[in-house]
Amino acid sequence: PAKLVSSIDRYFMVQIESLNESGFLCVSKKSLPLQTRVRLMILLPRHGTESEKSFPLHGAGVVVREHLREESGETRYAVAIKFSDLGAEEMKFLKQFISIFYSLNG
Repeated sequence: PAKLVSSIDRYFMVQIESLNESGFLCVSKKSLPLQTRVRLMILLPRHGTESEKSFPLHGAGVVVREHLREESGETRYAVAIKFSDLGAEEMKFLKQFISIFYSLNG
């Protein structure tokens, strides 16, 4: 699913490929150089609740890896972002989400 990441004053969508408690790997149309600090919002689906469709995870991170990737003739960047600031509620929900996701998907 596409997620919103912001860097300084630029907002853009990325596709998250992998997510864990330390950070995430995403694919972006834009380059993000190493050590770029980003503010981020990731919308995670809630499991078992009808009242809200998603949980917004707000925080900050830093780019720890980036490499160029060609996909169907288009230039993309694989970017690894390490979380540097997530609130206690966000981290609790992230851990629950990851636990449920891996129990359902093996």
